[in-house]
Amino acid sequence: MIEENSKNRTSSKVPFKLRFVIKHPGIPKEVISSTLGLVPHHGHSVGEARMTPAGNHLPGNHRETFWGYNPDINENSRFFDAALAFARSISAHADFLNSISKTDGIVGLYIDVLAVKNIGDILKPTDMMLFSSLGITLGIEFFP
Repeated sequence: MIEENSKNRTSSKVPFKLRFVIKHPGIPKEVISSTLGLVPHHGHSVGEARMTPAGNHLPGNHRETFWGYNPDINENSRFFDAALAFARSISAHADFLNSISKTDGIVGLYIDVLAVKNIGDILKPTDMMLFSSLGITLGIEFFP
């Protein structure tokens, strides 16, 4: 299991964070990392032993690979602008990302809204097409 580290964590001044997640039934996390050129903050490969966050063994092995990365965010960004900037930064890997979805995997970019104040943004149709062209599912979660 890859442990989360402090690199690329969102500043507490930003009212949201991004989570980029890949799940796949067969591609090892090392292949995802080397292809994207990113070091995940947490993850495991299919077949690895299950463990608690404290490192204690759990029964069984992981049934799929989980690879998670938290992109850096400019503290003045709106959440869709931050999501688009990250999507553009990985767009050179469109073939790889699309192959994940085509082989029963999931590529997701999640916006976690952490603010208790009013916050919103608008995503243009042309920007929606970028996520679609990369095979990225876009999700938004609110944490009041």
